[in-house]
Amino acid sequence: MQPLDVLRNLTLMAAADGQITADEFELLEARRVAWGISQDDFQEALRAAESVDGRLSLPEQPDRRYDFLQDMMAVMAADGHVDPLEMHLFALAAARLELTPDELEEILSDFRPEDDLILGDEGPNAEE
Repeated sequence: MQPLDVLRNLTLMAAADGQITADEFELLEARRVAWGISQDDFQEALRAAESVDGRLSLPEQPDRRYDFLQDMMAVMAADGHVDPLEMHLFALAAARLELTPDELEEILSDFRPEDDLILGDEGPNAEE
């Protein structure tokens, strides 16, 4: 799977709840830069994610399944809130990739609700 395909998928995940937040955009932009993807390609991915034509493409290589879903989870958690539509898209991807329950549990364990990534500034470790 090419970096642009992964970025398109992550952009779809970020837009699954109807909007791409500033935190999600920052994470996507950081990935774009790190992976050497042009601004034009990034803008096209954003447009596709916001249209009805946006489609999730899944990695063909078995060794990329886990990393792909970890990336999806990071985008879901980027804005401090996991939307039910984002979780639904994640669950569909996990099912299509035939992850084992142990693999799925390992990914999810990195993003538990008590984690500040999920709760944002309102998490239990936030300063009063």
